[in-house]
Amino acid sequence: MIERAPGVSQDELDRWLRGTYLPAMLAGSPIAACATWSPIAQENTPPMDIPRVERPGQLDLQLYFLDAEPPQAWERFVRLGTDVAATGLGRVVFASPWLPTVVGTDTYTDQLW
Repeated sequence: MIERAPGVSQDELDRWLRGTYLPAMLAGSPIAACATWSPIAQENTPPMDIPRVERPGQLDLQLYFLDAEPPQAWERFVRLGTDVAATGLGRVVFASPWLPTVVGTDTYTDQLW
């Protein structure tokens, strides 16, 4: 999750990511694809009690799909956090690998905290 710095537009961050950063980050990596979503502010009366996203207009959620286990590419995501901050465009506020479940097994349950 990237939070854009105050005054930084979606277009500015997108131009940097698409035009400068992502081509180099993805080149020669096990990252198969990257998709980005921006949250939409909730109405004042949502149909149920759900947590509200703070500053939805400043956030972008990026999901990276890998052709390898996350630890094999994790250093690239650590570097993403450092590099985004260095530009002044924003900061990575959340990053986490996701491991798919193996249906019908307890695989990975020993690694939950």
